[in-house]
Amino acid sequence: KQRPSYVESRKTRGHWEGDTIISRKDKQALVTLVERKTGLVLIGRLNQRTASETRDMIIKLLTPFKKMVKSITFDNGTEFNYHHAIEHYLNTTVYFAEPYKSRQRGTNENTNGLIRQFIPKSAAISLVDDKQIKKIQYLLNTRPRKRHKFKSPADFYSKELRRIALHGVI
Repeated sequence: KQRPSYVESRKTRGHWEGDTIISRKDKQALVTLVERKTGLVLIGRLNQRTASETRDMIIKLLTPFKKMVKSITFDNGTEFNYHHAIEHYLNTTVYFAEPYKSRQRGTNENTNGLIRQFIPKSAAISLVDDKQIKKIQYLLNTRPRKRHKFKSPADFYSKELRRIALHGVI
């Protein structure tokens, strides 16, 4: 399914983009999710980039935001093969970007670039501990954004959801 054009406008909250960040050095990966309107970032570790592990981590990361997940757009990687389970559990719609059109997930691609400032491609993800991953998520979610008149993504969320956004899913 191709994502509707109104999602591009960023006028409504609840439209997410997702991807994985891989390492050249090991089999571990990170799953990254970003909410298009606010820029809120969620990051989770994958011991292996399998469809089942990716599905489970996406559900774990988005469950606290379940009522605010209208859609998720992924690329066409095999790690997203279990998207039907994600749709069912989160009661959402999953879209896929067209092949070789990463701009259709531009918010997520930009976010992954920000994460790469902390974890370069040459770094082994297995050497980055969970505390560091949570710190990266915290730093990105508290970073003021020009497009939000210098409010951070976390500023858009309630106290409980803000705690999750800043410190990760426990």
